[in-house]
Amino acid sequence: MLESEIYLKALLEGNNEIISEIYNKFYPKVASYILRNNGDVEEVKDVFQDALMYLIVTHRNKPIQINSFEAYFFTVCKNIWKTLIKKKIKG
Repeated sequence: MLESEIYLKALLEGNNEIISEIYNKFYPKVASYILRNNGDVEEVKDVFQDALMYLIVTHRNKPIQINSFEAYFFTVCKNIWKTLIKKKIKG
């Protein structure tokens, strides 16, 4: 089973051990990106949670095939962050 399949399955099943692994492995990179781009710690937490929920809902509705979980997840986080920034600018 591919790493991405393991992570998606863990998210759907609520496997806390593997979800903790996702946090430990990917949170620092997401945090670094958001903090470098005018975000704060609370926004990092929100974006990370939103991205996890996005994966759960998307995969539950229509199973997705991902070659690299890290690349896909980071892209989802970046897109969520860009959307939040646009909303902030508009006020």
